Formats: sequence, structure tokens, C-alpha cells
Amino acid sequence: MNKSLYGTLQGALRFWEDLSTSLLGLGFTRNPYDWCVTNKEVMGTQLTILFYVDDIKMSHVKESVLLDTVAELKKVRQNKQLECEQGDIHDFLGVTFDFSTKKNLKLRMDGYLREVVEEADLRLKTKQRDQANTHASMELFRIDSTSPDLKKRMLITTVQ
Repeated sequence: MNKSLYGTLQGALRFWEDLSTSLLGLGFTRNPYDWCVTNKEVMGTQLTILFYVDDIKMSHVKESVLLDTVAELKKVRQNKQLECEQGDIHDFLGVTFDFSTKKNLKLRMDGYLREVVEEADLRLKTKQRDQANTHASMELFRIDSTSPDLKKRMLITTVQ
């Protein structure tokens, strides 16, 4: 298999590597504290792109800069399922960003929190306290006691 599968850790890592390389190639710099945030000065103002797995959020004061950046990314990434959503209200990773009032940003998480509470309530009612939602089958969590100890076979390197 030559490609990573969507929903796997390797798939998320490959997407991050590919998108990071594309953004750095377009002149963005990584935030030193969070490598999923990149910045670039365009027309005297900061253009910020942040991403998590396959969700991307861009911000800049000029809409034309955002549209040009999306076009550049589509070109560099060869139209790899890059969809653009525009407007004053956006959901990103469970947070609703509301820019509908000029010079004002409202952040809300009520929809996400409602989902969390409803799911927790359902789990308590059905006594599924020790289970988590995952796309992985239970086979993934089965331990093969006959497998060799990975600690004896791995070389771990740290970089400071």
C-alpha cells in the first residue's frame, strides 16, 4: 500500500507533512509554539493559517488575499479535495467563530458542549462508561502476548 488511509494516525501525519511543505513553499513560517499554525505577511498585514488533521482555517483582513491563497493552495496541492467556505460565521473544531459584528469576534462552543453532554448522558444510561467512539475495530486493541517487546527493538531519538 503506497497511500495512508483516512482516519489513521499515519494519514493525519502524512496530511500534516504535505500541507506544511506546501505552506512553507508558499513563504509561510511556522509558529514556534504550535506547528499547526503558520503566518505570512501579505499587503502589510498578517495572514494566518491554522490546521488540525484535515481542517484548515485562514484569516486576513482582505478577502482577496484569502481567495488568492486558496487558489495558490489548490494549484500547489493539485486540487486535492480542498473546499473553501466563506462567510461571517464558521465552525472550526467545535468552536463557532462569529465575525458578523464589525470589529467584534464572538466565540461559542454551545453546540459542541451539548453533543458532549448528550453523549455522556447516553453512556451513563447504557453503562458504557469505559468505551470511547473510534473508527478502529476492537481487533486493534487486542494484545498479542507472543509478540516481541518493542522496547528491545526500537531506537528512540530525541531532538532539543
